Amino acid sequence: MELAVEVEKTEGNQIDLSISVPGSELESRKDTILADLRDRIELPGFRKGHVPKSILEKRFGSQATAEGLDGLLKEAVQEAFERQKLSPIDTPKISDIKMDDGRIRFRVTVEVKPEVKLTDEQILRIRLSKPEGMSVTDADVDAALENERRAQATFQPELEDRPARNGDFAVVDYEGFMKDTDKALEGGKGEGALMEMGSGRFLPGFDEHVVGMKAGDQKRIEIVFPKDFYDEDLRDRAAYFHVTLRSIKKRLMADLTDQFAKDAGYENLADMRAKIRADMERGAREVAEQELRQALFRALDEQITFDPPKSFVDRQAENLQKNLERQYRGGRQEMVDQLAKEGKTEADLDADLRARARRQVKNSLILDAVAKFKHIHVTDEDVETRIARIADQSQATPDAVRNALAKEDRLEDLRYSILDEKVVQFLLEHADIR
Repeated sequence: MELAVEVEKTEGNQIDLSISVPGSELESRKDTILADLRDRIELPGFRKGHVPKSILEKRFGSQATAEGLDGLLKEAVQEAFERQKLSPIDTPKISDIKMDDGRIRFRVTVEVKPEVKLTDEQILRIRLSKPEGMSVTDADVDAALENERRAQATFQPELEDRPARNGDFAVVDYEGFMKDTDKALEGGKGEGALMEMGSGRFLPGFDEHVVGMKAGDQKRIEIVFPKDFYDEDLRDRAAYFHVTLRSIKKRLMADLTDQFAKDAGYENLADMRAKIRADMERGAREVAEQELRQALFRALDEQITFDPPKSFVDRQAENLQKNLERQYRGGRQEMVDQLAKEGKTEADLDADLRARARRQVKNSLILDAVAKFKHIHVTDEDVETRIARIADQSQATPDAVRNALAKEDRLEDLRYSILDEKVVQFLLEHADIR
């Protein structure tokens, strides 16, 4: 096809093209459409395939012209993209179609994938700070064992008729009211609640008033909610509670012995310590890797500058919005109400989601560019290894996992995920971590 193409304006990732093709191309396509139509239709007084062209032109000329023009424009746009080596990432917008000097002229606006140019200096030996807390100490393991003792503890009623004191566990009934309105406090009623005296875990200052009470005692307790209380409506406001102390209990914790370890599912205490340490070290590594990954992306974002495509950012922001709304049973309105409690508006949320979407899109494009620059690929073996891991975690067979992914058309997504991980691993292996 004889085609004239001019790049008229480039703004960010948006390209504007001016394209023209000979008007004779449209006439040729129109004739082909009418000829095909003549072979297929029957009109009164004419045999199939023998309808005169003038009749066809009169009855179907406009339709054939529109159909021919649509096909011509699409083909011309595709050829123009190939000539200009453009990779559109959104549907091209065609406008200003007109006939001039025997040629059909029109404009095309399209967003293209940005060309991310890289150098070794940008992606190799990236300086990153080593995350803190990557090592697990004996003290960390001791603390975990102590938590396990507390988790396995039993509670025994205090037989002595005495007041509650710090370290006791009090079983209480309570009902709270706002002091200024006497209205019941939402969520402020409980029966048989177990509270550790002196811990301050229920409400700051609450258990201090329970200390000194005996089983069966009733008391009115007044408190002021802290300035940093999670519910903004209650901050710095006074409330009172009607409290009944049902009973006092003592916590009994077993000694750290081989029997304690066996009861918890381990071979002995040494085995318990070793496995708890291994779990903690695994968790520490995962946290450290996540921190390193975030630091890596921050460094790449600073060193590699380009504007991610608006259409990509729009779609990702929309996905983030939908995912966030799913977390609220009341949908968007519940989410908006929660934002108001946090002193934020929908505009604040939209700006935050868009900033996150922009970072995520840019990160993805950078990883893709690094993969091409350093010839990092995903092999079939990589995919099978990942499928086997998923199968092991989900207690399914590899064939079942593979078939499920294929049915949901997610095998390609899996390959992209593996590629991202391989690129990140490559960058971290070549980073300067101190």
